[in-house]
Amino acid sequence: MDPRTEADWPWLQAEQARALAEPDAALAQFEAAWPRWPAPQAEPGWRAQLGLHLAELLLRLWRFDELEQLLPALHDAVQAQDDVLLQARAALLQVNQDVRKGRLGLALTALGPLAALAQARPEPALRALHALALARVLQGQGEHERALVCLDDALPLLPAAGLPRQLPLLWLRRASSHHALGQWPAYRAALQHCVQAALAQRDHAAACNALTGVAEDLTRAGEHAAAQATLQQAEALLARVPARRAQLEAEVLAAAAHLAAAQGRWPQAVQQMQQVIELKRASSTRAQTQRRLRELAPWQLQAGQPEAALASLQQAHELELGALRAAQAEELALKTERLERELARQAQQGAEQQALQLQQANEALGEALRVQRELLDQLVQSGRQAALGAMLAGLAHELNTPLGNALTAVSTTHERLRQTQRLFGLGALGRRALQGDLLAALEGSELAQRNLERVLQLLSGYQELNPELLAARPRSARLAELVLQAWQRAVPADAALELELQADVSAQVCADSLQAVLVELLHNVQRHAYPAGQGGRVRVRAWTADGRHHLELADGGCGIPSGLLPRIFDPYVSSQFGQGRSGLGLFSAQVLVNTRLRGQLQVHSAPGEGTRFTIEWPASSE
Repeated sequence: MDPRTEADWPWLQAEQARALAEPDAALAQFEAAWPRWPAPQAEPGWRAQLGLHLAELLLRLWRFDELEQLLPALHDAVQAQDDVLLQARAALLQVNQDVRKGRLGLALTALGPLAALAQARPEPALRALHALALARVLQGQGEHERALVCLDDALPLLPAAGLPRQLPLLWLRRASSHHALGQWPAYRAALQHCVQAALAQRDHAAACNALTGVAEDLTRAGEHAAAQATLQQAEALLARVPARRAQLEAEVLAAAAHLAAAQGRWPQAVQQMQQVIELKRASSTRAQTQRRLRELAPWQLQAGQPEAALASLQQAHELELGALRAAQAEELALKTERLERELARQAQQGAEQQALQLQQANEALGEALRVQRELLDQLVQSGRQAALGAMLAGLAHELNTPLGNALTAVSTTHERLRQTQRLFGLGALGRRALQGDLLAALEGSELAQRNLERVLQLLSGYQELNPELLAARPRSARLAELVLQAWQRAVPADAALELELQADVSAQVCADSLQAVLVELLHNVQRHAYPAGQGGRVRVRAWTADGRHHLELADGGCGIPSGLLPRIFDPYVSSQFGQGRSGLGLFSAQVLVNTRLRGQLQVHSAPGEGTRFTIEWPASSE
């Protein structure tokens, strides 16, 4: 940017005010520049940068309602620029706002593009921003231990990524998770780090807010003199944050109320917290007001005010219900708004968008072929030569029709557009003909898209194991209940199969993994053991012996062909491969038994004599 351009002076003045840690002055400059930016002399992309700085200042100044109004325009501005760092910073703002408003579904939607950016370009800044956003979502879901892991990942990346202003917020997030987990020493240490980082950035509001948390923790620990001294430090910072003084005074007053309650001065504690609640009603979220009401109720009981305590709890409950209803309604409205905005953007692209869709269709065809080649390479490298021929035949059978339809649609549409281009060059293209050609191009691209989606749906059956099963923790479970749940998932209600169950055993086990194994085994019985429509019996029994759990599933069906039995647990082996079956079911079951149960899965079968699967794993697997 040329600093001599007159239209750029508001920007320069705002940057100078920001460098001096005067966020209120900077915000005024940004707000004045935003409606008319960019000026004709400005470089492309400056509106996106200006909007991003404005949004970050609104977050720092706790002006969340104004931030909510700005974010849709900011999203459009950054998406129009080929700057992944701008897009990542905007996505982090959106995730924070959605979680704060209780819109976890929208937060996960906003997290998706940020995760894709961080995976495609693992630069320190993108990795740090993704870790911060993921930690915020995990906190919203109550998964604070995983959130702390993400924050640990982000901490060393922020200085190197040029994002030091995120440090106070990072430490504040850590303190929140430590508080939720009851890790009090770590909670106080995180708050103290937040104070240091905020003062280093001259962010006196964040420092004051963190000091009130330190004071409350000192009060909880019985260090009343230290708590009083910390409160005095927080009060000294209030003069430096005039725009946020009222909100911070409420936090200081709340910490003072906790100190009074800890010292047995119940009437004073009640009076101070009631003042806090009145201030919170005007400037804070329902969640903050509800939390303070729940803190107030036991103090009112101590002060001899039982009716007031009951009223406080009732108000807290009503606020909680109201917040849930408001969050759900707001999330639905925002989903609708974002969908309408996206549909409007697509409608404006016109004929160029049709050409882009054709290009994407060609790329998707190439991607489908690439996936096929990768699957082939994996089979060759793993030495599964016996399964290779069946896999290729099945893939060709499954993919031939949708790929052929897509290729036909793309080539036909391409030829039609080429003829349209020739007529346009000759000046012989009328409006009606153009409309017809555009409609034909749209129909062709839609046909190609539907067939490519079918290809991708088929290919999804050959992906890796569910990562959630690999991350599940062992828990106590009754094996009979797991068998019944797996039966309901695997066997249709109208099937002629009968279950004979003898599994009155409790075990400490990765229950989700064991249930997934049982589902695959029951699927195998339901599909292969008995002819279609013929009834049959499935016997399941469990026992514990010699320090190991045993679970046996047997049928009296047709058995497994002798030529297939040695390869039954190999990947991509199935008697129904090419008929919608991937051949990964029993392979996945064996992997789960080996890795998650630390056990063994064995099969015994002979043609015409039924099949028996046996699972055994150590009883000390916990």
